[in-house]
Amino acid sequence: PFKSILIEETSYLLQKVFKGITKLNEIQSIVYNKAYQSDENLLICAPTGAGKTNIALLTIIREIYKNLNSNENNLDLGT
Repeated sequence: PFKSILIEETSYLLQKVFKGITKLNEIQSIVYNKAYQSDENLLICAPTGAGKTNIALLTIIREIYKNLNSNENNLDLGT
């Protein structure tokens, strides 16, 4: 069993990026912690239309956020 990740319970940044989406789907919810909250490598194998692009987007947003913070930018994008 998995718990769906509700977009309203995520960071301000993710709420903006995923505007119009209420929750992550099953595969996205399962890998959310690894994709958005860790630096671990991922290999995602899933059928077309399963949500792999949004998983990639989670990792991209994390890297952008990390780099903004590492440059001591005061822009608060949420965590």
